Amino acid sequence: MFKLIFSVAAVTALAQLLQLISQPLLTYLYTKESFGYLSIIVSIITFISLICNFQFNNLILINKDNINRIFNTGLICSFILELFCFLFLVCFSYFIFQDNRGELLILTMLYVVFYCFNVLFRAVLLREGKNKLYSVGILIRSIVVVVSQILLSYYNKSLGLVLGVVVSEFVLVLFSVAFCGNNVGFYLNLKDSISVFLENKKFLITGTIQELISTSMFISPLLLITYKFSYSVGGEFSVIHKLVWGPAFLLTQVVSPILLQYVARDDFKEIYFFNIKRSMFFFCVTAFLAFYSTGFIFNLILKSDWHNAVWMSKYIVIWVLSFIMALPYRVLLRAEKKQIFQLPIDLLLLIVFMSIFIFDYSFYTYIYILTIFGTLGNFLIMFASGKIVRDRGWND
Repeated sequence: MFKLIFSVAAVTALAQLLQLISQPLLTYLYTKESFGYLSIIVSIITFISLICNFQFNNLILINKDNINRIFNTGLICSFILELFCFLFLVCFSYFIFQDNRGELLILTMLYVVFYCFNVLFRAVLLREGKNKLYSVGILIRSIVVVVSQILLSYYNKSLGLVLGVVVSEFVLVLFSVAFCGNNVGFYLNLKDSISVFLENKKFLITGTIQELISTSMFISPLLLITYKFSYSVGGEFSVIHKLVWGPAFLLTQVVSPILLQYVARDDFKEIYFFNIKRSMFFFCVTAFLAFYSTGFIFNLILKSDWHNAVWMSKYIVIWVLSFIMALPYRVLLRAEKKQIFQLPIDLLLLIVFMSIFIFDYSFYTYIYILTIFGTLGNFLIMFASGKIVRDRGWND
């Protein structure tokens, strides 16, 4: 397991490095408002894709049944939910998109369709041990994102960043069909799909609700800061959100499915991740080092007028490190189908994050509050998993 995690993590690190290296160039090619557009789109897509995937990707990883049945049920369910989401976006596009409504609406739905397909396919690849293809897909997407965003800056200064991520997901779809299409076969059997859904409805529904609340808690600051202040301030926050949270989310997308497969097994013995004292020590050391180094690093790679972004990076990174600390415990709750334990914690944080924007605090105060409560929430999730750790005999 460790060999697989480290190999995939290495590819993920390389992919993230490519995007990090390209960031200074992109900040010169695009305006802060362009990054604001991207932050809105990514926030919406992240939320909608959770609804449309409906946890079928995780079900593929932990279920012992025929994965082709789950894959096809996931595709059918995803298609139906995508239609409803598209109608919702059409009806409320005036409130969601301030400018370029038609273009942003189309790009959003294309991104959702491509992304949801890729999420299911990546789960199948992991389940069948196609780890090299899984890693190649990660690298291809990052390369295409960087290249397309640079080239598209000469075509469309406003939407080039958004177009770039849509193109990358489309290329990954082509890659999946061309090189991985023999792993599963598509068939339309509504009776069988309904049967699969009913057999796993508790896991699918509870898991989706919990993921929606959790993601809303992470994404809501992106939307609310942009609307409360400006696209410029939102653009600075989105860049730091991408550079600091980006690696953590990418780590989650890569490591969580792998860890989930192994933790769900009865013979899982690699309990290194589930020592609370060790986890807290990791957080304290890395948070201390990151706080005093992050600002210096971002001051080197960003333009001089991005001072707000440099300042907030020192605090956001602490929240991110607490999330990484709690990541194995989040996976454990999912493997045990105990997402209900995490749900009230994430719901409380979401309420706090959204309610603070009612008050007329300064931008800096918002960042302090987000960091403090976000970090505390991750500690609570870790402690909430304590009973499962003890029941499995991992508390040594």
